Amino acid sequence: MTAASARRRPFRLRKSSAGAAVLALLAFPGPAASYGPQDPETSPFAVKPVPRDPDGPPDWAYDAVLYSVDLASFPGSGKIVDLEEDLPRIRRLGANCVVLAPVQPEDDPSAVRIERGTADNLRDMILQAHSLGQKVVLDWDRPADVDVLAGWTRDFGLDGFRFIRGGPADPLKTTRAVLIRTKPEILLAGDAGGESGPAPWLDLYGSASFGEALLEVRSGKAGAERLEEMVLSADPADRAASLPIRSLPPGGSNIFGEEPSAHLALLLTGGGVPMIRSGEEAGEGRAVEKMMRRLAAARKKHPAFSRGQTFRVAASDGRSVLAFARFYREDAIFTAVNLSKEPFEGTVLLPEIFRPGGGKIRLKRVLPGPDLSPGEEGRASLRLPPWGAQVWVLR
Repeated sequence: MTAASARRRPFRLRKSSAGAAVLALLAFPGPAASYGPQDPETSPFAVKPVPRDPDGPPDWAYDAVLYSVDLASFPGSGKIVDLEEDLPRIRRLGANCVVLAPVQPEDDPSAVRIERGTADNLRDMILQAHSLGQKVVLDWDRPADVDVLAGWTRDFGLDGFRFIRGGPADPLKTTRAVLIRTKPEILLAGDAGGESGPAPWLDLYGSASFGEALLEVRSGKAGAERLEEMVLSADPADRAASLPIRSLPPGGSNIFGEEPSAHLALLLTGGGVPMIRSGEEAGEGRAVEKMMRRLAAARKKHPAFSRGQTFRVAASDGRSVLAFARFYREDAIFTAVNLSKEPFEGTVLLPEIFRPGGGKIRLKRVLPGPDLSPGEEGRASLRLPPWGAQVWVLR
């Protein structure tokens, strides 16, 4: 299908049911409808054209923290309205983009499953997310013509699609061009690709490599150097390059036992686009949730978290401790992670910007616990518990 034919074809959205009596409840604008931004006077989802590199992600993707939701296992009745009620809590965690598992039935990509709610429920949820400063990306798990994807985008104000176990029926390059005309800041993600490189025409690409590396380190099969390469390679400077999605391995916040600091610090400060699965913030004493909220508050004030270039910082035990700094314009952050079951007591060699002239350390810790103590010749002393971490921001 060509882009031109996609623009000519009307798209109709139907609710799904077992019988034909409840089909065709919602309709899209007819054949004359354009796939460009809608009139601000008639559409709550109208967007203004925003300049972007057509080969690169939209600007908002660089600051995104994804929160993946499958309504089938989501607390409550498994309906869209449950997610809408939980959006403020998700936002407080620092997640500014909800990635929603497919809500379409198996036999109809143009419908909303009855057991998940109605088309109006989906529309209301996305409106609520936008009012909270959140984006909504829909998982797509089957081939679909570009007119179907453009229809969902226009009618609901979706901010993007993540293609899983399938993709557009049209070439991805063509689909991308049509959807960017539909909504200039739309995001396209997919599971294709890996840490070595993304699939073409995707803004974000998923990879299990980050989670696998965490498991190798946790089991003692690898040291800090296993993760160091991934952290240092996640450089957002190339605006035309796709960004990797980073997520925890199965088991989420439990893989490091009672101490959640190490994996969360790496996930939220180590580059790429972090993704949290619904429920991973749960834990005894709400330790994970509290840490996420502290890091979220720091991310809002310090763009180096998401946009900074990353540089290694030397630690006295490079096998167990991964230390790195990220710099963005006048901003900077510093992260130190103990990837060992043994406590760390040693030193790190701070960059000059953090301790000008060997004087007072210009860093403020984000998390409760260990802090830096000034040492000689640009070094600072640091103690970290097993699997512990600390994050600092520039004062």
